[in-house]
Amino acid sequence: MMKYLRALLIFFLALVLAGFIQQNSQSVILKYFGYNTAALPLSLFMIIAFALGYLLAILVGLTGTVRGKFKLLQSEKEVKRLKSEATQYTDESEDSKETTSETPEEEDGKNLSTQRISPAADWEDSDPEGDE
Repeated sequence: MMKYLRALLIFFLALVLAGFIQQNSQSVILKYFGYNTAALPLSLFMIIAFALGYLLAILVGLTGTVRGKFKLLQSEKEVKRLKSEATQYTDESEDSKETTSETPEEEDGKNLSTQRISPAADWEDSDPEGDE
């Protein structure tokens, strides 16, 4: 079904183009910075201008696509590098855990992050005026 619809669309565009060429068949000479073209139908110049604009739009669109793919490639390399760094750090931390021979009870006394130190307790014990 889509094949027939596409063929019908191409046929319709060909009819429109043929009508455009028929209606704009007068000869013109383009002058550009002292350069004169041969006398050709106006429709031919218009079709050439349309085709060049179409190609230029494709090229501009491709530059954005290429730039996006290049950034994606750089990001993928960065992710791969960061994953390998993370794996390296986790391997190092696992190795350091394996080499530690202390029991968890011994580690509790040495680990300062688990001890609570209250600065208010130090202030309560000391008397600033020395009244005691």
